[in-house]
Amino acid sequence: METTKKKWPFGFYVCSLSFTFERLAYYAAKWALAIFIAADVANGGLGLDKSVGAAMSSNLVAFTYITPIIGGYIADRWISPRILVPVGEILMGLSYLIAWKANGVGMLWAMIILLSIGRGCFKGNVSGINGRLFPLADADTLDSVFSIQYSFVNIGSFCGTTFLSLLAESALGYRGLFLVCGIFLFIDCAWWLFGMR
Repeated sequence: METTKKKWPFGFYVCSLSFTFERLAYYAAKWALAIFIAADVANGGLGLDKSVGAAMSSNLVAFTYITPIIGGYIADRWISPRILVPVGEILMGLSYLIAWKANGVGMLWAMIILLSIGRGCFKGNVSGINGRLFPLADADTLDSVFSIQYSFVNIGSFCGTTFLSLLAESALGYRGLFLVCGIFLFIDCAWWLFGMR
C-alpha cells in the first residue's frame, strides 16, 4: 500500500513557530504583570495596591483582544501583512522592555498600549498568511494546517505559563521575566524576517 507524506512549505513553520514565541512571551508576561504590580518592592515588585494590578491586567487582556480586528483591517486595506507582522513583533518586544524598566503605572500603561498595538499587527495576520500558503488546499488539509498551527500556539502558552513563570519565581524575578519576553520577541522577529525572505 502506497502512503503519501504531506510536504508543508517552510513558511508554514515560520508562521507556527512565530506564534509559539509570541504566545510564550504573552502568557508569561500576562501572569507576571498583576503580581509584579502588587508585590512588595523588596520582593521585586512595585508595591502598589492589588486592585491596581487586577485592573492593569484586565486592561492588558481587553486591549490585546480588540486590536487584532484593527490590525486585520489595516492589512486588508493599506499595509501588507508580511510587513505588519515584524512591526508587531518589534512593538511587543519594546513593550516588554518597558515593563522590565517600569517604575510606575505610567510606564505600565505604555507597555500595555505598545503590546496591544503590536498584537494587533501580529495575531490575525500570521494566520492569514499561513492560510494563503495553501491556495489549492481542500478543507481537510486546511483543518490539518490550522490544527498544527494551534498546537504550536498551545506549546508556547504552556511553556510561558509554566517554565518562564517558574524561572521568574526562582531565578529571574519579574523584571528578568519581562526582559526574557522582550528577547523572545526580537528572536521571533529575526526568525520571521529570515524565514519569509
